[in-house]
Amino acid sequence: MTDNASSVHLLNSNRQYRSESGAVLIVAIILVSITISLGIVSMRENNYGQRLVANDLFYQDVFRSAESAADNVVTDENLITVINNIDQELTVDHIDDETTRATGTLSYIGTSLSIGNSLAKFNVYNVQAVGRADIDSVDAVSQVILGSTRLAPSL
Repeated sequence: MTDNASSVHLLNSNRQYRSESGAVLIVAIILVSITISLGIVSMRENNYGQRLVANDLFYQDVFRSAESAADNVVTDENLITVINNIDQELTVDHIDDETTRATGTLSYIGTSLSIGNSLAKFNVYNVQAVGRADIDSVDAVSQVILGSTRLAPSL
């Protein structure tokens, strides 16, 4: 009888394993899939944040280059050149580094008469300085427009 009892016990134990449907395995696969999906989404969001920061840095760099180009074109010598040749624009290339191209353009807008506290009359020469910079590798472009005046005694 003991042989029969042990064989019956073995049959029952085999049936127990056969009757399991693998629910634990399915749950484990689902949990691993969810964890991997969350990891992938997290990495994509991190990459997106890095691109936003990089784009902002490029924008700031190109804006500073354009502003610098506009400031650099407004010199006394350039103002006199533009005022004496009112039909021409003066363009000056401005180099910050090898990746950023910037140009400054100075153009004559007009003349007006200014009367101050003194008895002398002055002509006010109005010019416009436009600084434009771009970085081709990231398609970043910025333009800065500045106004400038120069006083000169009226003839």
